[in-house]
Amino acid sequence: MMGRVGQPGIFRLRSNLGVNWQLGNFTTQYTLRYYSGMVESCVPNRPCTLPDRYAYGEPDAQRRVGGNAFHDIQVSYKLPWDGTVALGSNNVFNHQGPIMFSKPSSSFPYYGGFDIGRTVYVKYSQRF
Repeated sequence: MMGRVGQPGIFRLRSNLGVNWQLGNFTTQYTLRYYSGMVESCVPNRPCTLPDRYAYGEPDAQRRVGGNAFHDIQVSYKLPWDGTVALGSNNVFNHQGPIMFSKPSSSFPYYGGFDIGRTVYVKYSQRF
């Protein structure tokens, strides 16, 4: 059976990298979420970066979409009664992924796996 990596709408690489740093009761966590570029079928009247590439039996030429990286950060403090309070942000730099004209994951042109805007949060956790 042939794999589907590299076919339209499928990432070749998806990776998460996390780094934690702790000093006393304070902890800082940074996460990088990376999605490699992918190809999709060209759509009429839209940009087509690979007009001569026909792959995997696709009837249309292909369009290459670049990779995307999202950055998350969280700072937390461990409380004396075994609780933790944290302040964080997902997609710190408010990066927007590309529009996907072929709609690979739904009926919408934005891939559902990408963040939509920055999210800031406060979290409290209690251990029993």
